[in-house]
Amino acid sequence: MKITLRILQFIVLAALVSPSAFGAEQGSVKIIRDGYGVPHIYADKTYGLFYGYGYAVAQDRLFQIEMIRRSAMGTVAEVLGPDYLSFDKNIRSSYDLRSIRAQVEALPKERRDILDGYAAGMNAWIAEVEKAPGKYLPREYSDFGFTPSHWTAVDVAMVFVGAIAHRFSDFNTELENLAYLNDLIARHGKETGWQIFNQTNWINDPTAPTTVPGRNAGKFSERQDMPTHLAGLGGSTKQKLILDKDGSYFHGTEEQAADYRARELASSGLSGPAGYPSASNIWVVGKNKAKGVNGVLLNGPQFGWITPSYVYNVGLHGAGYDLVGNAYFASPAVFFGRNDKISWGSTAGMGDTVDIYAEKLNPANPREYHYNGAYKSMDKRLEVIKVKDSTPVTIEVLSTVHGAVEQMDEANGVAYSRKRTWEGRELETLMAFVDENTATDWDSFMEAASRCAVSVNWYFLDQAGNIGYAIGGHYPERPAGQDPRLPASGTGDMEWQGMKPFSTNAQVYNPDTGYIVNWNNKPSDDWDNADPWYFIWTKADRVNALSRELEAKDRLTVKEVEKVNEAGSFADVNVRFFLPHLERAVAELPDDAPEKRLVRLLTDWDKQWTDKNRDGYYDSPANAIMHQWLTLMLEKTLKDDVGGKFFYFYASPGYATEPMTASVNVSPGARVLFNALQGKAAGVPQVYDFFNGEDKDMLIRRALTETRSALSNRFGGNADDWLLPVAKQIFRAYNFYGIPQTTPEHARAAYINMNRGSENNVVVMTDKGITSKDVVAPGQSGFIAPDGTEDKHFNDQMGLYESFRYKPLPFSEKEVKKAAKSSIVLEY
Repeated sequence: MKITLRILQFIVLAALVSPSAFGAEQGSVKIIRDGYGVPHIYADKTYGLFYGYGYAVAQDRLFQIEMIRRSAMGTVAEVLGPDYLSFDKNIRSSYDLRSIRAQVEALPKERRDILDGYAAGMNAWIAEVEKAPGKYLPREYSDFGFTPSHWTAVDVAMVFVGAIAHRFSDFNTELENLAYLNDLIARHGKETGWQIFNQTNWINDPTAPTTVPGRNAGKFSERQDMPTHLAGLGGSTKQKLILDKDGSYFHGTEEQAADYRARELASSGLSGPAGYPSASNIWVVGKNKAKGVNGVLLNGPQFGWITPSYVYNVGLHGAGYDLVGNAYFASPAVFFGRNDKISWGSTAGMGDTVDIYAEKLNPANPREYHYNGAYKSMDKRLEVIKVKDSTPVTIEVLSTVHGAVEQMDEANGVAYSRKRTWEGRELETLMAFVDENTATDWDSFMEAASRCAVSVNWYFLDQAGNIGYAIGGHYPERPAGQDPRLPASGTGDMEWQGMKPFSTNAQVYNPDTGYIVNWNNKPSDDWDNADPWYFIWTKADRVNALSRELEAKDRLTVKEVEKVNEAGSFADVNVRFFLPHLERAVAELPDDAPEKRLVRLLTDWDKQWTDKNRDGYYDSPANAIMHQWLTLMLEKTLKDDVGGKFFYFYASPGYATEPMTASVNVSPGARVLFNALQGKAAGVPQVYDFFNGEDKDMLIRRALTETRSALSNRFGGNADDWLLPVAKQIFRAYNFYGIPQTTPEHARAAYINMNRGSENNVVVMTDKGITSKDVVAPGQSGFIAPDGTEDKHFNDQMGLYESFRYKPLPFSEKEVKKAAKSSIVLEY
């Protein structure tokens, strides 16, 4: 089927149709779709290419992209009502749209054409929807009672800013860490309080597995004194964004949100609804490790599981672009893809790009703060938030030289502001990822990576089988004496001394191992943890589940590389670290001792969370044993020391016994416990005794005894019956902010939780050429017709996903034409 449409753009409402800032553009665009609905865009001009991209996205994902834009810009209450006013307030106070506008306006024409073309393409399809809403208006608009809004270049940029910069490079728990440390000192005294703090939230563990091998061993140095500028300050556990059990935005008071978060983290850990779905894995096998091919890249970005998918599949051909792959929320940059020379991928870097500054307030005027020897007025702007069926609400947003003020504590004479290394560089970063798409070799790839200001890991594979890695991001030279886990002084004595050169970022090209693997683990030995208490690198790390598979053979075929994904998806990330301690603890017991039998079950287990017969229960009692034993061990070793108020940080073993919101990792508590069991062999010095003088083996046996009792009470006395019910993998109806992107009845589910990418893509390099394939569950399209009918590509990849199969990604024009199911030509 071939259709020609002439779309006339009238510059009547310039802000709506977003014509090129540099004058009118004319041309034609061809969009060819394959059997899974993936669009391949062909155009001779940059504006036209991205016009076609925006048009295709609007056809497939109009409501989803509308809601991620509103989420990123804080305009949700305008269409969903006052329940989302608190959400919009938080978003509006976290960024300054004036900065994004200025960055967009400063772009040269070739760059601006990307954003203008994309917005114009979106608006062109919206015009078709407005002409025939009974045919083209997505059902969700009627369900929620509003109509599509038009797009500008700034809107397109804000999808990237919200989905990447604020999503993956804005982590910070310095205020929470301060509250935790103060509680420890209050209960244990200064010396012991600091010991526990340093053993539960350390700066650097040199034994942690790294992506770059053999780079300057890290140093372990923790302070023992509270910085003077924090004396008397209590910190805060206030959170801006909490997700409810179904993945939706949590509606409730701050107190209700705090109580709910603590309960959920203690119960289901970071993989549950209160967790942080920001992780990914990847393995790149190069020419010295691959068998039968030059190289293989397999990426699994783990953004959480949502309907429609977090990523959008697209091919861009023309105007200097020739690539295919997946983009976050259909942003202009394809993050996971290939061109005719190289392939690339990414994972969250988790580097420290954010500091909180404690601003000393003027007692006579709390809108002034002390900086460089004098009081300085805070900057103030007003944000007007439109609210559906209500009057607009105006909020005051304050900022200092360091950034936006996120909390005011006038009673203690302090305000807390947030300083980001990437603020003001969001568009430079977007264009760095765009340039990654056209890189042809390691040098051009690294040049693009050097301009990325956010903390994202970059991965490289070329056709010859050369492989490489670099952590992107701008990282500050912090002054000596600053503890990166705690707020910095805002008076001028703890200012950044510039940015470290990109050459100091962890990076490697063709490592001796022959492969590169990452599951958000430590980049290099000398790379310190960032401040979040929930992401502390140590020897116990889930990446070992992947490394073990990659190291099993000298060389790996493509099928063997793909099998790593299945093994990692179901791997128990904890048991191999604790099994030696369990086996030692029961070694002297009689063979018929119940505790010894439990350990034998763990030893003989395949260490997988599978349901091979799909009966709705995990295949082994070892799943239940490990979950129960580790839960009890964390309570017995950490609760009395960490304290009931903050034990939720460390209470959960992290197993996904409920539908996952985020990926499964070795939990913070499990990492602390592992180090404690290691004793002198731990990479983190064990000064404080979490066992309170009790013999470790005796405690392990006692926990085993209680495990047997608890499971017998639940399932009966026969251990063979101790089978946990399988948790399904729900592809929720809400984006990562918790904002609806479809309605709940259209959410989808896989039969079992799989600790893998929200999508998976595989690229294979040979002398004869490059092939690629991927799976984007539930499907390419998110369109639901006005009568409620789902598009045929709404859910047509779930079966592939559940069975670890893939669809081919045509690349060349010949391949695309062969796979074509529809074609459309747009003249703009």
